[in-house]
Amino acid sequence: MLVQTCGHFYPHLFKGADDDGSGSVTILEAYRALIAANFSPDRAVEFHWYSAEEGGLLGSQAVAQDYERRSVNVLAMSQFDMTAWVKRGAPEEVGIITDFVDSHVTQLNKELVDMYLDIPYVEDLESAFENSNKNIHSVNDRIDISDEFSFSHMLEFSKLAVAFAVELGGWSK
Repeated sequence: MLVQTCGHFYPHLFKGADDDGSGSVTILEAYRALIAANFSPDRAVEFHWYSAEEGGLLGSQAVAQDYERRSVNVLAMSQFDMTAWVKRGAPEEVGIITDFVDSHVTQLNKELVDMYLDIPYVEDLESAFENSNKNIHSVNDRIDISDEFSFSHMLEFSKLAVAFAVELGGWSK
């Protein structure tokens, strides 16, 4: 069984700071922190960066199809996307997707936020993102456009990625 922590990137289109430079950097920072702590998981933990997601989830689908072909047993996967944006005037929070996802992994992520993060979670439907970055998929998805781009907010998500990897991967010391 293995645990996945994922982000995505755009090799050609939509190279945005928030979508999804922030998610990619979030899990890269989690990976860096785990390596620095000499993390030695009891079960396999993988960090994935998918491409071609805006073209129909092509990168993640290719991995899923390969894992299915090889009978790889995935215990859980958590996707980190657009983790830097805090809309001016809105509370800082972690949006946890509740539709089209595994309810047990969703519940685990809620518990991890409560246990390890300094900000609360809110339940989010993937179709409802009123506090999302309106600059995604444009030349204005940059860190210098708005003070709503927050590295400290990204760090909260990195903490969640670390907690996800450690809690599900275990840790042999």
